[in-house]
Amino acid sequence: MLAPDFVRKRALLPYPDRVAQPALLGRMAADLSDEDLTRLPAVRAEYQQALARYETERQQHDAAWQEMLTRFCAALIGAYAPWANEEVGNVLYGAAWERGHSSGLQEVELEFTGLASLASSLIQAHTGEAPKRTPGKDENAAAPAAEHAT
Repeated sequence: MLAPDFVRKRALLPYPDRVAQPALLGRMAADLSDEDLTRLPAVRAEYQQALARYETERQQHDAAWQEMLTRFCAALIGAYAPWANEEVGNVLYGAAWERGHSSGLQEVELEFTGLASLASSLIQAHTGEAPKRTPGKDENAAAPAAEHAT
C-alpha cells in the first residue's frame, strides 16, 4: 500500500494555529477605558499582522498538501494503472477521491485499485488483450494534477 507513507508525510505537515482575537477587540466601545482606547490601535495592528502571518502559513501548508496529493495521484497511477494515459489516470483518481477521501488516503487507494482493475477488465473485454503500459510513460515524470483534492 502506498497510502501509509503519504499519511506519515502528512503528519509532518501540521496545520498552522489560527490566531485568537485579543479580548480588547471583542469589547463594546462603551466598555473601553481611556487606557484601552490608547492601546487599541497597537493591539489591532498586532492582530492584523498575526492574521497575515497565519494566512501566509496556511497558504504554504495548502500548497504543500496539494503537491503531496499530486505525488500520491502519480504514485497510484504508476503502481496500479501504468497503462493509463494522464486523462484516464486523472478520471480514475477523481472517482476514487470522490468515493473515498472522507475516510482517508488508504480508502482512496483502495477505491483506485478497484476502479483501475475494473477499467483494465473493460479494456481487455473490449480489445481482447490486457492493456499495456503507456508508451514513453516515465513513472518519475511530472505528476498529473490532483485537481479533485482540497
